[in-house]
Amino acid sequence: MNILIEQLLYFSNWKIILFVGIGLIVFYLFVGIFSNVLLSNSNLFQPHKVLNSQFNYSPQKAYDLLNSYDPKEINVLMKFIYPCDFIIAILYGIFLTIASVGIYKNIINSNYLLLIFSYPVIASICNIIENIQIVHMMQNIDKILFNTIAKTTNIFTIVKLIVLQGSLVVIIIGLLILLIKKLILIL
Repeated sequence: MNILIEQLLYFSNWKIILFVGIGLIVFYLFVGIFSNVLLSNSNLFQPHKVLNSQFNYSPQKAYDLLNSYDPKEINVLMKFIYPCDFIIAILYGIFLTIASVGIYKNIINSNYLLLIFSYPVIASICNIIENIQIVHMMQNIDKILFNTIAKTTNIFTIVKLIVLQGSLVVIIIGLLILLIKKLILIL
């Protein structure tokens, strides 16, 4: 475990955090722009049309939403958007992890850094599992296991969203602590 903490401390410098953050933003913009070009006349990107942005949904709602996609939307989702979302999940997991460690390495004991960096890792893993299950649901929309898959996907979506928001709150609190420390030193 100490080796992991040492590696995180090594990679949690501001240059690497900035590089990964910019990479995440550029890749996200690329995916967004390219997706809109591929689906120029689609309303797929409205929040109520994207399953993995819903906080809580029933199997029926998942079924209705996935059935509302036209074949072109399903094709773009399965061949472009969800594969890219795997990369985004990994990038934001790395970014939030090294940002959290970078912020907290001078605030708390290194033994507690494991707890701090686990939030983004959990969110990324849940996002990847959620994406796999959504693709599986789109491929098997009329199968018997659809309801079970939809229920477990919903759980991963909820956990992802809660833990991701928790990660952002932890980062904001850390930044506020650093700001207060700097203000105290100035005064």
